[in-house]
Amino acid sequence: MAISTPVENTGSSYWEDLDTIQSGGNYGWPYYEGNCGSCGYLNPAFEYGHYAVDGAASAIAAYSGSTFPAAYGNVVFFGDYNRHDIEAVTFDPTYTAALSDTVFDTNAGTIADLIEGPDGNLYFVGIFEGTFSEITAPGPFTPASSPSVTKAGTAVPGQTVTSTPVAGNAPTASITAPATYNAGQAISFSGTATDPVDGTLPAYDYSWKVDFVKNGYVQPSYYAQIPGPFYGPVSGKTGDSITIPSDVSQTPDSYYQITLTVTDSAGAQTVVTKDLTPNTTSWSVTDGVPGAGYSVDGAWHTGNYTAQDVVGVQHVLTGLGLAQTVGGVKYRFAGWGDGSALTDSFTSGAAPATYTAGFDAVTGTMPGAWTSAEIGAPITAGTADYAVSSQSFYLDGAGADEYGANDQSHFVYQTLTGDGSIVARVRFQTNSSPWAKAGLMIRQSTATGAAWADALVAADVPASTPDVNGVGCDADGCLAPLPPQLPVKGYGVRMQTSGSKSSTGPALAGYTAPDKWLKLTRSGSTFTSYESTDGVNWTQIGVQTVAITGAALVGLFDTGHNIGQVSTAAFDAVQVTGVTPPPPPGPLPSPWLDSDVGSPALAGSAGYTGGVFSVTGAGADIWGTNDQFNYVSQPLAGDGNAAIVARLTSMTNTSSSAKAGVMIKQSTTAGSNYVLIESGPGGTVKVQYDFNGETGGSSYTFPDVWMKLVSLNGKFSAYLSSDGTTWTSVLSGKTLPITFPATIGLFECSHNASALGTATFDNVLFTPGP
Repeated sequence: MAISTPVENTGSSYWEDLDTIQSGGNYGWPYYEGNCGSCGYLNPAFEYGHYAVDGAASAIAAYSGSTFPAAYGNVVFFGDYNRHDIEAVTFDPTYTAALSDTVFDTNAGTIADLIEGPDGNLYFVGIFEGTFSEITAPGPFTPASSPSVTKAGTAVPGQTVTSTPVAGNAPTASITAPATYNAGQAISFSGTATDPVDGTLPAYDYSWKVDFVKNGYVQPSYYAQIPGPFYGPVSGKTGDSITIPSDVSQTPDSYYQITLTVTDSAGAQTVVTKDLTPNTTSWSVTDGVPGAGYSVDGAWHTGNYTAQDVVGVQHVLTGLGLAQTVGGVKYRFAGWGDGSALTDSFTSGAAPATYTAGFDAVTGTMPGAWTSAEIGAPITAGTADYAVSSQSFYLDGAGADEYGANDQSHFVYQTLTGDGSIVARVRFQTNSSPWAKAGLMIRQSTATGAAWADALVAADVPASTPDVNGVGCDADGCLAPLPPQLPVKGYGVRMQTSGSKSSTGPALAGYTAPDKWLKLTRSGSTFTSYESTDGVNWTQIGVQTVAITGAALVGLFDTGHNIGQVSTAAFDAVQVTGVTPPPPPGPLPSPWLDSDVGSPALAGSAGYTGGVFSVTGAGADIWGTNDQFNYVSQPLAGDGNAAIVARLTSMTNTSSSAKAGVMIKQSTTAGSNYVLIESGPGGTVKVQYDFNGETGGSSYTFPDVWMKLVSLNGKFSAYLSSDGTTWTSVLSGKTLPITFPATIGLFECSHNASALGTATFDNVLFTPGP
C-alpha cells in the first residue's frame, strides 16, 4: 500500500475548516492508546470525520469507494493524532465484530482529519506538519481472514483434527491444556505428535497459534494491545504458556482457541484445535437510593445492576462527586458499602458478590455556626452541602489555586476567636487537576489575599500522568480503558501558607482514601499541622508562623486548581475546639411565649435579638400520631380574624423531614387541631393541617422563604413568596375544626428525637382583625 504521499502544504489554517465532533459516550468499538490517556470508543458506522476520544483527537473513515481492491469493502481506517499512525481495521459485514487490525503507517503525523475523496482515494491532514497527504492502494492489501470455528474429525474430547495426508499417511497430534481458565491466569499447553514413518515428531515440526474468539469471530485483543492472533504463530516448541488478560473484554461468551499444526518429513500436516472456555461468575451492585447514579467500568447506571462475568476480571466502580436529585431530594455519593470511598476496584471472584452504592441526603444549608462562601471569586462557582445523617460536608471548589499569588477556593467556616484547632477526615477527592487541594484552613478573613495557613491533601494522581485511566496501569499505559482509578502515589499531604511556605508530610502507610485525617492548630501566630490514618495517632507535617491576629475563620476548603472545573471533596468527623459560641439571643418580646408541645426528649428554647426570632426545638414530628415541637406563640382571641407573616431565613438540617414555619393551633396541648406552613431544610414549602392533610410543595431558597397564614371568618388561607411582596396562594378558605380563642406563632420540629434544630425568622408581623 502506498501512503502519506504529500499533495500540498496546507498550513495549520486547515484546522479551522474541519468539522469537530466530540464523542458523546461509548459507541461499541474499543479503541486504545499506548498510554491510555485517550482510551475510548469509536463507532465504525460513522463514515468519516474528526473525533475527540476522551480528550485525544482521532480521525476515522469507513471506506466505501471502488478505487481500492474489493478486500477493503469492510475496512475502517483510523488515524491517531497522538500516536501519529494509521490503522486499517477489517470488520464483519454488519460492523459488529472486528476481524483484524493492521498498522500500515507508523509515522503519518498529527492527523487532524481523514476523508474519502471524490477520486476514491483517502486523504488526511497533518496539522502540525502542515501536510495534506493521499492514501492509495495499488495493493492488494489482504486483511487477515477469520479462522473457521467449524469443526471436523474429533481426536479427543474438546479437540478438533483436520489432516492433509501425503501417500496415505498423516501425523497424529493432540493438545494437553486445561479445559477452563480464569482471567489473569497463566495457562500452560503442550502437544504430542507421532507419525507412522517418523515416529515421535521433533519440536521443529510443531507450529502453535492461539486465537481470541468472541461473538463467534476471531478478534484482536484490543485492550491488551494484541492485534491477533493472541499468540504466535510460533514454531519449534512442543509447548508454551499464555496469560489470559484480566480486562473487561473477557466475557462469558468469549474463549481461546489453541491451534497446533504438525508437519512430518513427507510434508503431511495435521491441524489440531482445542477450545479453552472461561470459568464464569456473577456479581451485582445495589443502588442505595433507587434512581441515583454510579458507573460500572465507565458506563452509567441507575438502580440495581447484575453482571455475568469471567472469574478474575478487574472492574472499577465509581460514584459521582457532584450532587444528584432523586424524587425531589438532593443526594451526594457517600461511598461503597465495603468501606471504599469514591472508587471501588475489585477482581471478580468465583462466588457471587454484591457491592452497595451509598448516598447521603444533603442540603445546602450549613449546620449551626457554619457558613459557606467563595474565596477569590473563582470563574467557576463552587458550592457546599451538608448531610445530617453522616455529619458530612461536601465541597465543590474550582479556582486557580491556594498558593503564591492565587487565593481561590470554596470555604466552609466558623469564627475562631483565639487559639484552637480543627480536625477532619478527607474521605475522597476528585482530580480536577494533579494539584487539586482539599483540607483545613485558618485564615484572617474571607477577603482575597487575607493571611492563611492550611493542612491539605492533593489529588492522588502521579505528576507525569494526571489522568491515568483503567486497570493494570503502569508506565506504559493501562490494560483496559476505564474511568480514573487513582494510584496510591500523588502529591501527598502538605502544609502551606499565604506566604508561599510549604511543608511536605511523611508518607504514612495506609494514608489513602477514605482514611486521610488532617489536624490544624493555632497558638497565637504559630500554626501546626498533622496527618493521621485513624484520627488518633498523629504525625506532624509542619510548623509555620503566619501573621493572623485576633478573631479568625476556621474551616474546610477545596480548590480545583482548575478555573473551569470543580474538585469535589467529602469531609466527615469534623471537630473544632476553641470556638466561642455566639451569645444567646435575648428574651422574647411580649406577648410572645415559648413552650414545648408534646414533651420532646430534648427541651427547646427561643430568643429574640435585633428583629430576629431564634426557635430551637426537637420532637418526633407534627403528623399522624406525633405532635412534638417547640412553639413561640401568642393568643389568637375574639373572632379569630388575623394574619401572621414571617420570613424563614435558615434552619438546621437535623433530618430531611425537619420542619419550621408559621402555625395557628387550637392550643399548646399536644393533639389539638392546627394549620401550618412549613419548610424543610431543602427549601420545599407546603401546608399541613390536622395531622393528616397537606397541600403544596413549592421550592424556595433560604433566606427568602416568606410565609403568610390568614384566619378569616373561621376559614384559613396560606400564601408563599420569595420577596414578601408578590404572594402565591397555596390554600384558600379551608374550613378546619379550630375554634377561638386559639394560638398563633412560629415553630421548629427537628424530626429527630436526639437532636435539636434551630430556625431563624425575621420580618415577623402579627396583624389582628380582618
